[in-house]
Amino acid sequence: MDSGAFFFIMTVTIGKKGYLSAREINALHQQGHTIGSHTWDHPRIQGEDSLPDANRQLRQSKATLEKITGAPVTCLAYPFGSWNEATVSQLQKAGFHLAFQLSSRRASRLPQYTIRRIMVDGRWQGQRLLAAIRQSF
Repeated sequence: MDSGAFFFIMTVTIGKKGYLSAREINALHQQGHTIGSHTWDHPRIQGEDSLPDANRQLRQSKATLEKITGAPVTCLAYPFGSWNEATVSQLQKAGFHLAFQLSSRRASRLPQYTIRRIMVDGRWQGQRLLAAIRQSF
């Protein structure tokens, strides 16, 4: 991973008003940021069920972002921050190596697929961000 920020892209929104364009996504990648998938259209993972339509949600999303950046996409942020072991298996088969969730502890058996993240408001200043990090972790 590069040393910049992670940007998780829901690919169905690329180029739509209020969302990043392919050119902007590539520019972020060129500036050293990591581009990851946030699935095709952000479906909810239900209970212990696997992710519906994994080909579109994982493989198509990954391929779209790889075409834009020219680089492998190996990380994903789970929609709504929810995950389960069935979905982890789908991620592994689709070629993802890291996945980020929102609310539970890292799973000792699957630590690289249960990395904690927080949602950040782009208007926050440094102190507000630090407070959110301390509160969440």
